[in-house]
Amino acid sequence: MKIGVRPGPLHLNRDFAALAQWLGENDFDSLDLTAPDAEQKKALDEAGLVPGSFDCPSLGKLLTEDEGARKEAAASLKAELSQAAELGLKTFFACFVPVDKSASRAKTFEVWKTVAPEIVAHCESLGINLAMEPWPGPAPNYPTLGTTPEQWRAMFAVVPANALGLCYDPSHMARLGI
Repeated sequence: MKIGVRPGPLHLNRDFAALAQWLGENDFDSLDLTAPDAEQKKALDEAGLVPGSFDCPSLGKLLTEDEGARKEAAASLKAELSQAAELGLKTFFACFVPVDKSASRAKTFEVWKTVAPEIVAHCESLGINLAMEPWPGPAPNYPTLGTTPEQWRAMFAVVPANALGLCYDPSHMARLGI
């Protein structure tokens, strides 16, 4: 087991290199990257840390009903994933939050089904695992997909790939009463 830190939610990424150095000096093992970024990867290497998961900024634009915007976001996301693979990164951290946070999960799931198979197939071709985070999303709608066992079963039925998995985060599951 490795002990690491996820910097984004804590706004610890203001000085990524300094954070990496401090973590390395204090017996941490890994640090998540806020993007597939060569400078962040270099900071990890210099601090003696291994990469945890990584984020892809284009993911936040992917789940939209606007087909043109969705195709553009998918192309950008695939480019970011390819860059991650070139850096040797292996675990893509994903919260499937729709662009329209008031959209129903059923509507968002229909959008997800149109784009997820190609994204997960691209991950699989690169040797990257996609780890769905069960964070329910922002209040008041809690629109994120992949947060309940029912949703997981439906998502895995659409994309039965080994590269699609869950990010085990018991804090969110407890919040959801699971």
